[in-house]
Amino acid sequence: MKFEAFYVSLLSLVVCSVLFVVNGGIEPIVKISPPPPKPLLKKQEQIAISSPQSAKIPQEYISWKQKGEIAEKKGELTLAIRCYSWALSFYSDHILQQRISELTQKISRKDAQLLRVYDTWQRGLYYENNGKYSEAVVYYEKIKDHPLLAKKVRQRIEYCRERILRDEESKSKLDIAQKLQQQGEFAKALKMYASVNTLHAKTKIKTLRKIYKIHKRIRDKVRQLLKEKRYIYALRYISHPSLNKNYFKKLFPRLPAKVHDLLVFIPRGNFVFGNDEEKDETPRKIILLSAFYIRKYEVTNAEYYDYVKSANVNPPQHWQLGKPAQQNLQKPVTGVSWNDAVGYCNWMGVRLPTEKEWEKAARGDEGFVYPWGNKFYQKYANTIEEGLRDTAFVGQFSSGKSSYGCYDMIGNVLEWTADNYQSYEGNPHLLTIRPGYKVARGGSWYYKGNTLRCSKRYPQQPQVKMLALGFRYVIDANQIGTRHE
Repeated sequence: MKFEAFYVSLLSLVVCSVLFVVNGGIEPIVKISPPPPKPLLKKQEQIAISSPQSAKIPQEYISWKQKGEIAEKKGELTLAIRCYSWALSFYSDHILQQRISELTQKISRKDAQLLRVYDTWQRGLYYENNGKYSEAVVYYEKIKDHPLLAKKVRQRIEYCRERILRDEESKSKLDIAQKLQQQGEFAKALKMYASVNTLHAKTKIKTLRKIYKIHKRIRDKVRQLLKEKRYIYALRYISHPSLNKNYFKKLFPRLPAKVHDLLVFIPRGNFVFGNDEEKDETPRKIILLSAFYIRKYEVTNAEYYDYVKSANVNPPQHWQLGKPAQQNLQKPVTGVSWNDAVGYCNWMGVRLPTEKEWEKAARGDEGFVYPWGNKFYQKYANTIEEGLRDTAFVGQFSSGKSSYGCYDMIGNVLEWTADNYQSYEGNPHLLTIRPGYKVARGGSWYYKGNTLRCSKRYPQQPQVKMLALGFRYVIDANQIGTRHE
C-alpha cells in the first residue's frame, strides 16, 4: 500500500510540472542568443574551404611563397623562381606553377637581350684593339644608352674618336715613312715612324728594325767581299728578292755594272748541240737551255791570286814564290786541277759550266763550227798556227769572240767543265768510258786550229794540272738579275 501511494504522488508531481511549463512558467535567468549568420564567400574561396585539403596547407608553403613574391617585386626573378619551387615542394599549386613558367620566359628574353649587348661590346673592343677605331665607334654607338654599360661605352667612344683624329694627322707621316723605307732610307724611315704614336707605327718600327739589322749585316759582308774582289759573290748577296735593292744600290752603285762587265748574258732558248762527224759528239740535236751568265774571259792569274791569299790555299806549282809574275797577271790561270777550279768557284759564289752551257756560249744561236763562223781563221785565236807558243792575254784575240761576246772560246787554254766524260743520250757508238774523267773544252795554244771545233770534247783526269788548262765560270741568271734591274 505504501508503494502505491508513492507512485501516485510522483505521477501527480510530473503532471503539475508539465502544466507549469506549458503555461509559460518562470522566465530563464540567462538568455541564449542564436548564432550569427555566416558571411557570403566568393566562389573560389568556397571551393577551397569545401576542399578536403584546404585545412592542410603547410606553413612552409606559405613562407616560401611570400619570399618569392617579395623577390619578384624587387626584380630578382631567378630568386623568385627558386622560392616558388621550394613552396611547390611542400604543397601542389597549379597557379604557382603557371607563374614560374611565365617568369622563366621573361628571364629568357632578358638574357637574350643581354647576350646581344655583350656581343656588340666585344666587337667594339676587337676593332679598337686592332686599331680600327671608326668601326669600333659604330658598335659602341649601338649600346651607349644601356644602363649597365653606358659609362664605359661613352668613355671608349671618346677615346676612339681621339685616336681617329690622331690617325688622320699621322697618316701623311706614315706615307712618307713608307716611301723612305721603299727607297732604302731605313734610318730616316725609323725616325718618321717614331714621330707617330699609333699602334700601327709601333708595329712598323719593330718590323723595320729587324729589316734594318739584317741589311746592315749584309752590308758589312758585302764590303768584306769587295775588299777581296769577290764582286759576283757580293752581287749575289744583295740580289735576293727579299732584300731592298734601293738600299744597296745607294751603298754600292757601281757593283752591278762591274759584275756585268765581267759576264755575258746567254738568254733562254734553243741551240745546236753536238756533231754527227765525231763518235763522242754524236748525235747532233736541238736543245733548250735556261738563261745564264758566263764569264766573258778566262779566269786570270791576278784573280786566282786573290783567291789564294784570301782562302789560304796552295798556289799553282809553276808560280815563283807563291805568286804569278807581274807580266802574267792578265793571262789565264793554268796549272789548276778540276778540284782547284771548283774551289775557286765556290769561293766566288759561282760554278763551272756544263758542256751544254759552254757549247751554247761558244756556238751561238746559229750553231757555228767555230765561235765566229764555219771557217777557221788563223788570226782569230791563239793556236799553234799563230806561233805564240804560250798563253796570251785574255781578250787579246777580239776578232774571234763568239756571237754572244765570249772571248777565247777556242785556243789559248783548255777549260774545265762540270760534266763527267760519257756518251751523249742517243749515241749509237760504243765509246771507251773512262770512269771519273771530266770534260775540258776549247783546245789550247798548242792545238791545230782546224781541229778546234766548238763541239770538240777533251777527257781529262780531275787531278791533272796542265800549263795549258784553265777555266771560266757561269752563274744562273736569277741569282744576280739582268743588267737593267
